[in-house]
Amino acid sequence: MADDAARIEEEQSLTLASLPPSLRQKQLAAAVVLVTLIGLGAAAGPLSSVRLEAADSIVPALIIPTAVIQSITAVLLFAQFSILGSVALFTLATGYLFTSLCLVAWMLALPGVFAPGGLLGANLQSGYWLATLWHAAFSLFVIAYAALKDADRSKRAPERLRSPAIAASVVAVVVTVCAATFLLIAGDGRLPPVVLDEDHGSPIWIYRAGTIAVLGVVALIALWRTCRSVLDLWLMVVMSVYASAGVLVVARSPGRYSIEWYASRGAELVAGSLILIVLVYEISALYGQLLSAVLAQRREREARLVTGDAVTATVAHEIKQPLTAMLINMSACLNWLERPSPDIDKAKTAVKQAAANGERVGAVVDSVRALFKRDVRNRSSLDIKSLIADTLALLRADLQKHGAAAEIAPLAAPLHVMGDRIQLRQVLLNLMTNAIEAMANTAGRRVLSVSAEIVEGSVVISVADTGPGIEGKDIEWVFKPLLTTKPEGMGMGLTITRSIIEAHGGRLWAKPNSPVGAVFQFTLPAETAARAAADDLARATHA
Repeated sequence: MADDAARIEEEQSLTLASLPPSLRQKQLAAAVVLVTLIGLGAAAGPLSSVRLEAADSIVPALIIPTAVIQSITAVLLFAQFSILGSVALFTLATGYLFTSLCLVAWMLALPGVFAPGGLLGANLQSGYWLATLWHAAFSLFVIAYAALKDADRSKRAPERLRSPAIAASVVAVVVTVCAATFLLIAGDGRLPPVVLDEDHGSPIWIYRAGTIAVLGVVALIALWRTCRSVLDLWLMVVMSVYASAGVLVVARSPGRYSIEWYASRGAELVAGSLILIVLVYEISALYGQLLSAVLAQRREREARLVTGDAVTATVAHEIKQPLTAMLINMSACLNWLERPSPDIDKAKTAVKQAAANGERVGAVVDSVRALFKRDVRNRSSLDIKSLIADTLALLRADLQKHGAAAEIAPLAAPLHVMGDRIQLRQVLLNLMTNAIEAMANTAGRRVLSVSAEIVEGSVVISVADTGPGIEGKDIEWVFKPLLTTKPEGMGMGLTITRSIIEAHGGRLWAKPNSPVGAVFQFTLPAETAARAAADDLARATHA
């Protein structure tokens, strides 16, 4: 059971219902609440005497967007429930769906919007009772969500039941809203009057407004006690707005065209939009992270293919010889032993030779530096400027993720080398990736600098960063195989990188950067560059 709970928590760790809110999100939420309180306070105080002209057409303009937004939010929450199986999310989604349908019924029942007395046979009292229903019901759904959150940490709904549960919820909400609307309209004569007219509330008005406000406060407290996620934070903002509207606006005047009424509807529109905005934003952010992970995995797969090809070639070449020798030695041993007069001394010699060849097989593990020594396939003339640009294009997402800038020093003249494009691009990719990761936790300016020049007849390419740098005693240590400072590293990247450069007849080394950081440089011999230039000239002549 404990293992299942841990697995569920790990699977949900990147979801909106589980991601902890950042300090910036908390500050933004507080700002939204503050601005809303100021607006509602102004409407209930200094602006309360303002009387706006009757405009029935503006009512649908305020209510329809709120209902649509609530229904879209319900769809997104149901989608998360179908993935996570969270009963709490299912409850919240049902609450948003219930509210959206109640808003539609309330709008249809309001007098003067679509009919003088309201559609469906409703009157003024019916509309206010329907408004009471959706305000109170939404607070109750939020309270239920807060109560069910802890249960989600240890169990979730079976996957086979999630789609039927969503369908059942939709049907149940539609039936309930239709039934509640019919009962409130048909039985409004039996219900105590909420208002005396459009501008004056009955004695029950204060109890109705107080109940809505109290339920909103209870829901807010329930969320505050269990607030652990981004969704919890913004639900608290929503309930703060609803509770504030109940306390500062609804309790003052029921007038539909008063400034308080418009402020209340506007606040409800804003509150109803918050969760949708947060859902869309967080889903987009998670999608961006997923895309970055996919691109990183693709680059890693390409790197592994290059490395795998090198390792396969090494194993095929290095192990084949000692294994063949071992077979010859053992065959010779058997021949010496199967003679009528076995030659024990020569058999021992053959066994010793076989053991020596066995040790050579074990030494292949330590021969990483010779990976590309004999691989001369796919060598062609390469433009250094184009090679650097192509590699940086692959790392654009990583540069943006870590807030690093790339600077390419202009070349004094076109530089060409002869080599394997995939292998040399992998060299640059490894060095640039290491540089970006080295700068990830630095506080200063993060700059990845790449340059290429001719020095004493050799092409020298430099990759520099502004990270923490490398101490002198560690400069050679970083090139040793199977040694790494990265938690998920294999300690093979720089070893393979140096092997590729040495296979091309060059040299790779590291040194401190000035004033901070490290510089990795590698060379390609002068004759390699000269041969590439001659090949380019020959191709141009033939063309």
